[in-house]
Amino acid sequence: MPFTFNGFGSRYAGRKNVTARAGVCPQCGRKTTLQSYDTREFVCVLFVPLVPLTRYRILDDCTSCRRHHRVKLAVFEERLSREAGPLRARARARSTDPAAHAALAAKLLELSLAAEAEAAVHEGLRSVPGDGLLSRWAGELAMERGDFAGAVPHLRVAAGSLKGDARAHRALGHALLVSKQPSEATAALEAALRIDPNDVAALDLVADAHRDSGNHSAALYALDALTAIAPALATDPGILRRKKACKEHLGFPVTEDERKATSLAGGARAWLARETGGFGLRPVLVVLGVVAAGAVAFLGVAAWNRSHITVYFDNALAKEVTVTAGSHKVVLPPGERRMKELSPGTYTFVARANGKELERFEGVLVAPPLSQAFDKPPFYVYDVMEARIYDRYAVVYQAKDAPPRDPPKAETIAFRRFFSQAGVDYAFREAPDELNIGKAREATRIVFDASEKTFNTVAARLWDEGKPKESEKAVHKALELDRCDAQAWRNLLQILELGEREGEAPAVAKRWIETCPKSALEAHSAYQDARVSNDEGAQVVAEYAELARKEPGSARNHYLYARVLQDAEAALLEDLEALRLDPGFLLAHVAAGNELLRMARPAEAYEHLKAGIPADWSQVWALTRGAIAAGKAAEALTVLEPAAKREDASIDRARFDLSLVAGDFQTARMLLGKLEKSVKEETAELRSRRIDLFLAEGKAAEADALLEATPALPRFGFFVRSTRFQRHLEEGRFAEAADSLTPKEGEAPLHTTYRMHAAAARLVAGQKTQAAAELSKLLLASEEDDEEAYLSEGDRALVEALLGRKSPEAALLVSKAEDPGFLPHAHCLLGMRALASGDRAAARTSFAEAVRLSGGIGFPGGFARRRVESL
Repeated sequence: MPFTFNGFGSRYAGRKNVTARAGVCPQCGRKTTLQSYDTREFVCVLFVPLVPLTRYRILDDCTSCRRHHRVKLAVFEERLSREAGPLRARARARSTDPAAHAALAAKLLELSLAAEAEAAVHEGLRSVPGDGLLSRWAGELAMERGDFAGAVPHLRVAAGSLKGDARAHRALGHALLVSKQPSEATAALEAALRIDPNDVAALDLVADAHRDSGNHSAALYALDALTAIAPALATDPGILRRKKACKEHLGFPVTEDERKATSLAGGARAWLARETGGFGLRPVLVVLGVVAAGAVAFLGVAAWNRSHITVYFDNALAKEVTVTAGSHKVVLPPGERRMKELSPGTYTFVARANGKELERFEGVLVAPPLSQAFDKPPFYVYDVMEARIYDRYAVVYQAKDAPPRDPPKAETIAFRRFFSQAGVDYAFREAPDELNIGKAREATRIVFDASEKTFNTVAARLWDEGKPKESEKAVHKALELDRCDAQAWRNLLQILELGEREGEAPAVAKRWIETCPKSALEAHSAYQDARVSNDEGAQVVAEYAELARKEPGSARNHYLYARVLQDAEAALLEDLEALRLDPGFLLAHVAAGNELLRMARPAEAYEHLKAGIPADWSQVWALTRGAIAAGKAAEALTVLEPAAKREDASIDRARFDLSLVAGDFQTARMLLGKLEKSVKEETAELRSRRIDLFLAEGKAAEADALLEATPALPRFGFFVRSTRFQRHLEEGRFAEAADSLTPKEGEAPLHTTYRMHAAAARLVAGQKTQAAAELSKLLLASEEDDEEAYLSEGDRALVEALLGRKSPEAALLVSKAEDPGFLPHAHCLLGMRALASGDRAAARTSFAEAVRLSGGIGFPGGFARRRVESL
């Protein structure tokens, strides 16, 4: 510990990362403020720090007796990383587990990091709002720093949630008592005593609560109960004084011990000031001496920092690495880092793992200039194999009445083996949630820490920023660290596709197959898709037919062969053979389900998709389509229940549609609320789903009101036009429906599907000449390769059926073979054709089939359902 004699010896100077809590000093036993902070010990002369020595972490420095514990800062940071690091990672990975956040807070508090412990608890409360355990922790930690009023709301939640937890009720009572709410404090403390009648702390507090409420009889009873449970407290002067005060209020006789307890006297020491007898030379010399000593101290600290440079050795690999730097040796466990102080100079860094040299390079440690050496001196980072990604960002603390602003843009640092950082306040540590900035309006702190990003996410960001070469470099780095990183292979193939380098994709996919046998199924699929994209479909069919022929007992080969077959029935046979060979091959179920959907056999398709969906949740829309057409929407909702926690918007959308068809409007509203929270601003999709829900519930007036209240913004243009068209159709206003889709000046023409529906609506409205002109224009535009009027073979067949040039049955066959998902629209269009020709029976049959396939929701399902009801 530091010691000075007549101003000579050693002392601490400087404080960083200060955290404070209220507590009882283990040395002097006083209730006081215990502070912990980073500091450095100096050799001092006349109390002026001159020569810097070791950095320490001071633990629980008592403001009364000044005694404390200390540990070398490097040792403390290593312990913090070793003990709190895994708990921090666990809390992040299991963000909704209150126990994980509580365990991290307990460890940080054990390390006397009260502010960080409170930050960990509040992070947990953001993930699990209102949790009783975390609320109790938040309240107790607020009390530790003296904020009893701020602790009360948290402790109310804790006491309400943890009914049988005496500690929560006792803490609430304590906070209420200090916050001058004795009546409520009494109720909370008595609740604690009902749970644990022998709770000494609660009895002590309830005595004060009764006294502050004016109930001295109850206070005296509580003190008597306290001394009965803990006889050692019977002679405590504080207890005796409190008993005497209660008895005097009640007129009871006082014991001799109680009378003596009040005679203890004390006072504050006064310090006498010397008279100087005027302003002479001596004070001037003293001031000059202090200034000179301060300059020497500054230079001493700067000299120390310039000769002791912090280097963080960081190992993100999944194996132990040993690094040598000159005569220094650092052992890095998997995924961990270590800090050392080195002198300036040139070092040869050599990293080895399992006796094999990983890399070798020369790095130079440069002494910082005097301007940077004293405050926030620079440090260096050695990132083994460039395997880690780092974030450098600013945290802005503002006064409560200051207008909020966004912090400066964060910097992502990657692909840098050896680099320095300067001006950092928190290196490899989180910034506290709150900071005392005094009278300042704003304060900014810089954090440098390991990032949670992966090289795959960095690759995606770089691509979005228009940096394709850097993006590809990030993907190759991910593969260097894990050669079978499936996401990295996918990203690499996508980069080739988006960069118009499809010709390279088959060779890359082939390399994936050869490198990673365990992920060969996905790699083979990527290889097939790459060759088909390169117009090599016939060759890839022949290649996989040969594989299936050579190994007829391989379920995988039959499945892969089915993937490249164009004929749905032939592909289905191969998928069924794969399932016969391996009934647990879930992807074959998914493939068979999709083939059956192509063949318009939804009931069978649904059963296969239901069995296989856990292997490929991206097929949730196929499952939904099959379930609705098979009349099993309610069952499909149950099938998708296990996926509800996946935070996948496509699953939530599918469940929303299924709940509407099943009539489960409560679930639909819940899912709609979840979708609303997932977006930053109102979208046309959300408005459309709200209208679908209103209409499914029979609330047409609310749907129309929402439509009319939609802002006239470009992003809502298509939504307003298409929804108004749908509502006019449902109400039987066919001419108005067609007119509502006619583009106004400056509006782009709508998709082909809506143009076909508008022409069909004109047929029903009796505007046959105008309908024929629009349909003929659509055919002509398609022949002229107008992208806005693209017609598939199925579309063309339906247009010709509306013009009377093709029978409805022939049009349906073409549409069914091309895209079974379009069949609700096809049946709806043919229903309007039959309605226009006066064949009500045929119209009802077509509309009913459209309802069956769509579930009667959205468009055209809602319109078809209304037509069936009216016919």
